[in-house]
Amino acid sequence: MLDVAIAWWTVLYNESPVVYPGRERSHNANEDGAGDAAMSIMHKLAKENPKAISKAIISGRMCDLQTFVERSLQRMWCMLRIKQISHLVDYPEATVENVNLRSLFLMTHTLMLTDPRIHDAFMKKQASSVYLTVLSSTTGRLYSRITSPGSTNISNRRDQIHHINEIVDLALLPVQWVASTSFRARKNMVEATKHAMGVLGDCIQILDEGEVIFESIFDQLKPYTPNRKVFPIMAAGLSTMGQRTATLPDSSARKVYVCTGLGFTWGWGEMLVDERQESLCDNMKHKDRVVVSEKTSDLPERSCSRCHSVVYCSVECQSEDWQTFHRAECSHMRKQYKDCKRRQRQYSYRDRKLHVNLLRYCFESNDVCLRTAAVNRGTPELYQATLARRNTQIVFKDNDIEPGPGDEAGVYLQKVLPSIPLHLHGRFAAIVSIFSQAVEKARVGERTRARGRGNNMKFINNGVGSIRLVEKFFRYGDEDINLVLLLEQAKTLPLFTGGTVMEADRAADEFTRRDVGETHFNIISSMAYTWSVILVVYNLSNDLMASTGSARRKAKPMSWDGIEWQPPEERMVPLGY
Repeated sequence: MLDVAIAWWTVLYNESPVVYPGRERSHNANEDGAGDAAMSIMHKLAKENPKAISKAIISGRMCDLQTFVERSLQRMWCMLRIKQISHLVDYPEATVENVNLRSLFLMTHTLMLTDPRIHDAFMKKQASSVYLTVLSSTTGRLYSRITSPGSTNISNRRDQIHHINEIVDLALLPVQWVASTSFRARKNMVEATKHAMGVLGDCIQILDEGEVIFESIFDQLKPYTPNRKVFPIMAAGLSTMGQRTATLPDSSARKVYVCTGLGFTWGWGEMLVDERQESLCDNMKHKDRVVVSEKTSDLPERSCSRCHSVVYCSVECQSEDWQTFHRAECSHMRKQYKDCKRRQRQYSYRDRKLHVNLLRYCFESNDVCLRTAAVNRGTPELYQATLARRNTQIVFKDNDIEPGPGDEAGVYLQKVLPSIPLHLHGRFAAIVSIFSQAVEKARVGERTRARGRGNNMKFINNGVGSIRLVEKFFRYGDEDINLVLLLEQAKTLPLFTGGTVMEADRAADEFTRRDVGETHFNIISSMAYTWSVILVVYNLSNDLMASTGSARRKAKPMSWDGIEWQPPEERMVPLGY
């Protein structure tokens, strides 16, 4: 039976899949006979015994895996014209589309979950994009009908709304596929966002407030927003949704949801412009060599021509960083770069530069929130904390809404170090060391202040020259890019006051909408790494790391302010552009 079903699934007639109803039409408009026989059989088999059908496909008894995937995509494209097929013309359009779309989506999803090889084969053929394109086209057509001036038939309108509600649930599946694939990460994120936002825009006025599918799909897309190609799509989609929710009551949770997102697109949109972004230099002592000017975007940007993963403003900065850190990193970064290039998922310098500047912008906005909370204390002092929370994501703003402290530097180091690749330990420990030393200096004059409700919190002095350590992760396909950022306060930050907390909040909100080029923090250092688990024993002392045996190579020890580790022997290479 499996072989027959697969053969029927893959056979072509006049270069198109064979589509035929399972039975003759009865008087029941919802009769399952409206489903294509091959789709219905495959869906049933995948539901009853997914492992058996996956094994049959992988074995290639009737066709190879690539052919099966191609025929599946062809059948999905058929959904755009399924009502034109003569065998199905007598069935109600909603019945035909609902039955066949659901069968094809669920069958594909089940097989992809069963075997990762099937999942990869579908994603290499951009299945998520194809499936969402068909859904977006279908919901767009239905939305036009529902909102057209001639749509006065209440019964027909109700059927159309029910139809769009049934198929919009399916959009969540291909969006989830993107989050579990390692191939073509950026392209998948762009395509998924474009078509899924189209689906959401078509249904936002139609779905009931109690339906959570809108929020479920949107929440899956949000982690992809901080990407220079995804953000314009997200912003345009939110703008369309804002127009379509204008007629909803102000109490509508969905309207508030969209308006909140729109409120943060302005600053992010400004940050997409290269001239608004501060250039990076991966030499931690760069600031000692170069005076940070008001026009930091004018600094030269030259990447290592071997690994393409670090960037410097000059040969002098490259040489200094090579002796300190990059000699131990270059060969490992080169391997990672080649692997990412092979899988078409490079995390480029432009990506990191954008994320660093976005993270700084969001941090400053969050810093403003902390200052409004201090309005009644009359002090601009901040908590002694890293303000780093590893379990949150940047979406439209920093998710650390609660103005509480992050981890102490030593605790943070112990929690994060096991997940960082071994060749980056030296750079990471140096970043934490700089922060720790800054905290120790700031503790001069430390005092305890009441926070209300009987809670006390220690504050440290804060001002120009103080250091902040922030970490966030950005979704990139099935991996998270963890970004560690070290900031130094460059200007005195204002304290927002007002007769009421609301007035202070309003003043702070105006500040966050200022020219994004008016930064109050300079970028000292940044480091990106993907999540990994390394089984190595660590010896942590005085908040600094000393790696054990597996990190040692036959080379002279390298050091940074008391941190020593043994790097492999490497040769410095010229800078590229």
